Amino acid sequence: MTSQLIYTPLVEHNAIRMLILEPSADPDSILRGRSIHTILSEEPHYEALSYACGEHIVSGKLRLESGTVELGENLVAALRQLRLERERTLWIEAVCISQQHTAERSAQVEMGKSIV
Repeated sequence: MTSQLIYTPLVEHNAIRMLILEPSADPDSILRGRSIHTILSEEPHYEALSYACGEHIVSGKLRLESGTVELGENLVAALRQLRLERERTLWIEAVCISQQHTAERSAQVEMGKSIV
């Protein structure tokens, strides 16, 4: 999965990014959302999404305010189901962690048990 997102740095200790997934009753419409930063010690309300990555074949895109993320088939299917009823606050590793920023990725992996 490649990303064209511009990630704003996580500067505070124990900060994570979350995805606010916009609702849509149309399962075929474009996936849209926005990214927010929060601090784990503030005990934010969110759902952590765990899924099987499968093959790295791009099957859809998620549009955020800072760009677009290409997603695999399993994640696209999950997000299409999750957005049907209401706005959802999610933590998804492939979207919420800058995969190109090695230091951030390492720090987020160390916080993994606290996130999920």
